[in-house]
Amino acid sequence: VSYRQMRRGSPVLYKNVTRVGTELYGLEHNTVYLIGVIAGTAGGLGEAGPEVKVQTLTNERLEPVNVSAVFLNSSVIEVKWAAPSHVGPMFIRGFRIYYREEGNERTEQRFVSGGHNNQFLLTGVTHTVVYFLKVTTLTTWGYEASSPWTRLAARAYESHPSKPEDVKAEANHDGITLSWRRPRNSNSLEVW
Repeated sequence: VSYRQMRRGSPVLYKNVTRVGTELYGLEHNTVYLIGVIAGTAGGLGEAGPEVKVQTLTNERLEPVNVSAVFLNSSVIEVKWAAPSHVGPMFIRGFRIYYREEGNERTEQRFVSGGHNNQFLLTGVTHTVVYFLKVTTLTTWGYEASSPWTRLAARAYESHPSKPEDVKAEANHDGITLSWRRPRNSNSLEVW
């Protein structure tokens, strides 16, 4: 096997193998290589096959972009992101979501497989806690690229109760007797 960078003046390197197929390591990232295969025996080398042009992948600009997170309710955070555009989904093993509570060094993580998935619901969180989270891209070659940490705090407020139901009034000789049913929403915590 002969291989060299496509740049002018790059030296040709050789790797002798005794089987069909091999892997070349220690190559530069994001670089175009010309690779050729020549069969040989003790009697000499045969004719070279056509050279193959291949570009190595890069570890640059692989982090997820447009990461956003929002509380959907008091115990669920929706996390969304876009996959990096500089690498095809076939090279993305998945995404990892890291999250932790403010003031706590312990980080939890969840894995989302595949390069096409771009959202995840974190369940079992607490709306009264401030969270920090980030999303990372995991490549098929083992590299992990991270988005910056994002701070997320729920904005909570007490909602107004709904109207009382089944209100009834009954008059008597010196007053009125009232009755009603409690509102369906008597006073709930809403998170937005």
